Parts: sequence; C-alpha cells; structure tokens
Amino acid sequence: MLDLNPAGPLIVARRGARALAPENTLPAFELAVEQGADAIEMDVQFTSDGKLIIMHGLEVDEISDGTGRIRSFTFDEIRELDVGGWFSERYKGLRVPTLTEALDTLAGRVKMVLEMKTFTRKSEGMETDTWAEIKRRGLADAVTVTSFNPYALRRLKKLAPSLRTGLMQATGLPPWYSGSLARRFSQADDLHAEMEFVNDKLVTKLRRPLWLMTVNDEQRLAQALKWHPVGLITDDPAWLRSALERRSA
Repeated sequence: MLDLNPAGPLIVARRGARALAPENTLPAFELAVEQGADAIEMDVQFTSDGKLIIMHGLEVDEISDGTGRIRSFTFDEIRELDVGGWFSERYKGLRVPTLTEALDTLAGRVKMVLEMKTFTRKSEGMETDTWAEIKRRGLADAVTVTSFNPYALRRLKKLAPSLRTGLMQATGLPPWYSGSLARRFSQADDLHAEMEFVNDKLVTKLRRPLWLMTVNDEQRLAQALKWHPVGLITDDPAWLRSALERRSA
C-alpha cells in the first residue's frame, strides 16, 4: 500500500502542473515531477471502445479542438484531437495519453493518484482494467485510486485489498454520495474532499486520512493545514512546495 508522508502533507499535482501546461498530458506530468511534486493526480476514462485514457470531464470541447462527449469517441478518434493548442502555441499538437503511457512515464519517479471516472452502480470493468495496469507494473505501493463512485471503490478493494483507495466527496452531490454511509460502504482508506465540503465537525468525526483539493493560495493553505491533511492537491506544485517551506523555516 502507498505510504503517506509522516513529515507533512504530500504535494499532489492536480492533472499535472496544470497551471503551466495542458492538464492531463505527459508534459504536464513531466513538469510536475521537475517542480518536486510528491504525487501526480490524473483522470482515468474509457473511450467508446473500452480503452483507458487520461482526460477530465464529460466532453472534449474545453481542452481540445473537437466537440462531443468523451465516451462517444473511439480510441483512434480521440487520439486525433489536439489537446495542447487551446493552452498555448507551444503545446499545439499534443495527444491524449493512455493510462499505459502515463504509468510507464512516471513509474519509479513519483507517486500517482488515479481518479476513476465511472458513475454506474454496476461495473463497467474500469476497476478491473485499472488494477490490471497497476498490478502488471508492480505499482501497488506507488498508486492510490480514487473515485466519486463508492460502488467502484468497493469492487476495487475486493480485487486488491492492499491497494490504497480514496472516496472523493464534494458539495452538490446527492446525499448518498456525500454522506458517511458512502464512506463506510466504499471501504476506502482515505477521504479526498473539496475544501468547501470540509468543516471542523467532519474532521473531528473522520476516521481516515484526509486529502484536500484544491489548494492554490495562501488563504486556502492556512485553512487546509488546520485540518491536518495527509495530502494537498494543487494546480501549482512549485508554489505549494515553496509556501510550505516558508512556513516551516
């Protein structure tokens, strides 16, 4: 199981160093490593033909030159999209990475947080396929898998009891997905929560490690540290590392 940092919270680059490079791309992951991130968070999704890719959201419109729902694209079709040009000319022509490519690029260099983008109660096979990719590379001690879906996490925990998992929770979710019952049902080791979801009462009652998102400024950092998180998820890992070092100086 992935070890937490006893000396302080892990610095987790959300979708890579997305403040300075196109999110969920290999350059964003490489930059996060260069900036000293302890872990890199990325979004795992299926294409229409069942290939695991790294991409956020439901549609391709905002971060590519295409339009439509991600799940409507085959793997070959989604690989034709430019997912860098929207960010800057420097990154024009970037392609969507596969989970395989991301794991192979980062293995042995940094911890990874894989968010499964699956929303159905019955299995789509994502937890099985994701675990197979992790297991094949011997990365169970370098990866934690998260999701908003407690059913998927429960199935994954049955497949891989020693794999670290985290239930994601946020404001605006249906009561079942945002309550304590979901946390227990999921059998997740940790809670990954939006800061707006967290309060002192929740932290007092919480019986599992807390990861907080998204921490991009001093005010949110100060609040987050009061809750003693084990992980801080940020768009700018270089800034966060510098901010934490200033506080400990």
